[in-house]
Amino acid sequence: MSNAGTPNTPQTPSRKVYNPIFKELKRSLCNAMFIGSFVGEGLPLKPVPYPEEPSGERVAVHDLSAYHQRRCWDMPMCFCGLLTGKDHPARFHVPKSLQSPNYGRPSIMCSTSSCSYWVDLEKFILANPNMPRCIYPLRDGLRLTAKQLLGSPDPDGEDPYPCETPRKNGQ
Repeated sequence: MSNAGTPNTPQTPSRKVYNPIFKELKRSLCNAMFIGSFVGEGLPLKPVPYPEEPSGERVAVHDLSAYHQRRCWDMPMCFCGLLTGKDHPARFHVPKSLQSPNYGRPSIMCSTSSCSYWVDLEKFILANPNMPRCIYPLRDGLRLTAKQLLGSPDPDGEDPYPCETPRKNGQ
């Protein structure tokens, strides 16, 4: 019996039920000490190093969307590729519903809400302080502006912070 029309009865938000094919991937994502990206059926998740600033500080979760806009930090792939065979980049999301258990918490989730890919970034950072981190290069349209403002220590004009090797704890 539904109590949807009964006054003063609190409504419990329901969670979407996903295809059970995603269960093992979700378990791997939850147990990973890195942000994981789907690469293919039967393959382990690929680590996506968490962004850090040139100063060595980890990018604050509330600043990740802006960081993604100015730096070449690609979003991880969600699990939808398991069904479609194509890459599906995840997206940033900050739940706005007061009923959401993740209200106001920046997250990375499936861009179509079709699979169980979801990372609560605040919880993830607290649980994984030694995760791989990286300074990502500026996007092409921003390089000239940054060089004009900061100067370039490289005489060839290359980005002074390429991401060749993920760094741990700002090392």
